[in-house]
Amino acid sequence: MAEAAMNFRQVLASLTTAPAERFGESKRSGSITVGFDANLAVVERGSLSGCAGSVCGSVQTLRQGKIIYQAVQ
Repeated sequence: MAEAAMNFRQVLASLTTAPAERFGESKRSGSITVGFDANLAVVERGSLSGCAGSVCGSVQTLRQGKIIYQAVQ
């Protein structure tokens, strides 16, 4: 996305709020807000540059607040 000249805010919105709005889930998903679903991918700082894999750089993945993936340290 950065190679397509999208800035940080555009990239972030395209991965969070935009899909939630598109699929009618913006009242419970798309941002880190009290009462929302808590579907998150936690990544290491700087680990996504040049990354092509879906979990590249991922440390933890949460779905509805529960850890479903934990990187082996």
